[in-house]
Amino acid sequence: MKLLYRFNLVVYITTLLLHLTIFYGLLAQILLGVLQVASSFALLFAYPRFKPQGINHLTNYYIVVVLYGLAAIAPPLFNENLDDYLAIVMYMVLPMAIASYFIWITYRYYQNSYS
Repeated sequence: MKLLYRFNLVVYITTLLLHLTIFYGLLAQILLGVLQVASSFALLFAYPRFKPQGINHLTNYYIVVVLYGLAAIAPPLFNENLDDYLAIVMYMVLPMAIASYFIWITYRYYQNSYS
C-alpha cells in the first residue's frame, strides 16, 4: 500500500503543479484519472481484508467516479454549452476533489487504519 499511496501522491502533486499552465494541467488530469481508477481496481484485490469503513469509502469513491463520468459526458451529448465558471468547476475542480478523496483513501490504507 505504501507504493500505491506514494505513486498516486507524486502524480497528484505533479498534476497540481501543471495546473499553473492550465492546458498541461488538464492533460495531466486525464492521466491522473486513469491511474487512480486503475489503482482503485488494484485495491479490489485486497478488498476482503478491509474493515467495513474502508469498504464504504472505496464504494463511495466508485459511486462518485461513475456519477461524475455521467455528468461530464452529458453536456456534449445534448449540445449544451456550459457557462465558463461551471465548466471550470466541472472539468477542473471536481476531478481534483475526487482525486483528493482517493489520495486520502490510499493514505488511510497506507496507515493501516482500514485493514
